[in-house]
Amino acid sequence: MRAWWGLVVKELRDNSSFTWIGVGFLLLYIVVGIMLAPKGGVLFVGSVLIFLLHLLLMAMIVMISFLKEWRTGSSHFWLTIPMRGFSLLTSKFVASFLQILLTMAISLVVMILMYQLDVLASYTSIDQFHQVFHTNFMELVREFGWIVLLAILLTTIYLASLFLFVAVCSKAMRRGGWIVGILVLFFKFYLLTLFSGTAAYATLAQWGPILSEQQIQDLSDKFHIELSNLEQNNSIDTGEGEWSVDSGGDEPVLLRGGAMMFWGEWIWNFSLIILILYASGVLLDRRVGV
Repeated sequence: MRAWWGLVVKELRDNSSFTWIGVGFLLLYIVVGIMLAPKGGVLFVGSVLIFLLHLLLMAMIVMISFLKEWRTGSSHFWLTIPMRGFSLLTSKFVASFLQILLTMAISLVVMILMYQLDVLASYTSIDQFHQVFHTNFMELVREFGWIVLLAILLTTIYLASLFLFVAVCSKAMRRGGWIVGILVLFFKFYLLTLFSGTAAYATLAQWGPILSEQQIQDLSDKFHIELSNLEQNNSIDTGEGEWSVDSGGDEPVLLRGGAMMFWGEWIWNFSLIILILYASGVLLDRRVGV
């Protein structure tokens, strides 16, 4: 375990330039945002896009780190380290995750700061419509923000495992390895799509609901009712007519829809990530030569 952690630390040190460039860019964005704000939400949208770039950032870092062993000619030394392929790959994987975790945390702070400086400050005397929107938006963030963050983290890790698998395939097969790896993944997703519609998948993964239709419905109803009341009291066009409502009740209620999210599905997807990394490690041990 100590030897494996030593490899993680080595990867963090070797790839520290990625981290410091990212941190420097985010700090520069804060300075520029403070100087230019408010811009009516443009700076906030930019910070959101920067945050979402992390979905691919880890995949890029881990793939570059893996391919660098061949580009720098150190693959002979790396492959002869007395560790299994799974351990070698996970050391790069964990180091890349720790790197993006730091920049993701900073970019989240930037996003919150830009919302305060850019969006709210754009309305010096905030009107009733924007007050209703802000109140419901913050309630939405408090209620579901942690779910969105965990989903983004899981997606980031999942994409990184897929990119790493393809990179290993490119070294396991001298010609067409990239294509073979991509085709294998497409076939995997095809099988998983078929399996996801079975009763076995429902039993295995659809347990422990963490997001229900009722939660979303309650917040949507509240927001819609407040907008309707605001329109009636102040003759403001809030776009209420664009909402689909059920006219059978005393109060306007949004038509129900949307899917539930389960802890079981997240554990299932995390298990798939481990399986992909293990398969990549086996491929590295058996097919990639020194």
